[in-house]
Amino acid sequence: MKKLALAGVAAAVLLACSVALAAGTLNGKYTTTIHSTADGGQLNGTWTLDFAHGSYTVGVDSHQVLEGKYSIHGHKVTLQNGQGQVACADKASATYTYKLSGKKLTFKKDSGPKQCVGRDDVLSHTFTKG
Repeated sequence: MKKLALAGVAAAVLLACSVALAAGTLNGKYTTTIHSTADGGQLNGTWTLDFAHGSYTVGVDSHQVLEGKYSIHGHKVTLQNGQGQVACADKASATYTYKLSGKKLTFKKDSGPKQCVGRDDVLSHTFTKG
């Protein structure tokens, strides 16, 4: 009976770990296309987010414009500001709750500077994994 109970506990732990790992990964490339008059149309184009093992890159119309580091805790991702053409001037990171449903990825801002509106505007769109 003890072995059966121990096997049940082990199975529950493995299941919990696999769910946690599945929730904690964004690895892959995601795209969205923006057509808007917001910010004078400066954000218009096809944007890509590429997440790989704690690092991310951002591109627009096939040109890389930012690279940085990220960390995930549950369904929250913290994006370090990084370096590149579209890096926020204050160098502050921001945290977003993300939802990955099938191939669709969305973000909702939790914390971060208000003066980095470009980042928030781009991340307010739905991205598709491709």
